[in-house]
Amino acid sequence: MKGEIWGIIFATLGAVLGLWAIVYRTNPDSAPLLIQGLFFVSLALVIWGLATLIGYFSRRIFARNFNSVQTLYRAFRQGFIISLSVIILIFIQKIL
Repeated sequence: MKGEIWGIIFATLGAVLGLWAIVYRTNPDSAPLLIQGLFFVSLALVIWGLATLIGYFSRRIFARNFNSVQTLYRAFRQGFIISLSVIILIFIQKIL
């Protein structure tokens, strides 16, 4: 179980580094379509990872839910939904 948590932590850190590199090197608004796509993908991965980790550890601490596999799966799914919702809202705002 700890392997999955460490995998999520490292994937989130990698996505943060990728997002930082895109923002630091280019302006995402005036960048080509490929760079904008990479920006949104890395932003989605950062939000997904952070929401998953926050959801998992908050359940472990506050709810004292020690069924870690089920807790991780719920947090992973809810993190995905949060990430997808935020990216869709940003994308709609960018279009309009």
